[in-house]
Amino acid sequence: MRSFSITILFFLLLGMCALSVVQWARESRLRDTAIAVRSDFQKVSTERDQLNEHAKAVDAEMLRMTTAFAELRTTSVPKADMDAVVETNTKLKEQIATANQSIIQQNE
Repeated sequence: MRSFSITILFFLLLGMCALSVVQWARESRLRDTAIAVRSDFQKVSTERDQLNEHAKAVDAEMLRMTTAFAELRTTSVPKADMDAVVETNTKLKEQIATANQSIIQQNE
């Protein structure tokens, strides 16, 4: 009877050792998974921070461009006015050229 109890005790001991090995392997896999998730989280956090910085830079550039565009609109001349000034300038050049011709003829 005594050898039967030792045999059962021995098999229970082996079963407990096997259970410990299985749990150790499972914990090892879980630890590796946790490390991988933490690494991915840090990578995503870094990328998010970079994207936020890039978005702030883009917003600042858009604000600068909008301000420059508004300033350009306030200081620009409408096309119709510009065309009228160019036409007047051309007529004045022609008048000056004819006046210069008449002055040259009078001097001769």
